[in-house]
Amino acid sequence: MLSRLTNDVQEVEHSITSVFNAAFKEPVSLIAYFITLFTMSVQLTLFTLIIIPISGLFIGGIAKRLKGRPKKCSHLSEH
Repeated sequence: MLSRLTNDVQEVEHSITSVFNAAFKEPVSLIAYFITLFTMSVQLTLFTLIIIPISGLFIGGIAKRLKGRPKKCSHLSEH
């Protein structure tokens, strides 16, 4: 019983440590990446920041339509 409790406490400690590491490390890395990108090419970075979300919405819409197709096709094959 004590071993199980110790293991659970260690898991919680590991989870909290991981969250704090990600919460502080990731934003700093992201800011550093954007500074580097803007230093290399402002126009290309702005273009990419505009195109990637638009592409994601477009691809997401296509994926939703394709997910609905098998249901329609299976319904037609039953008759």
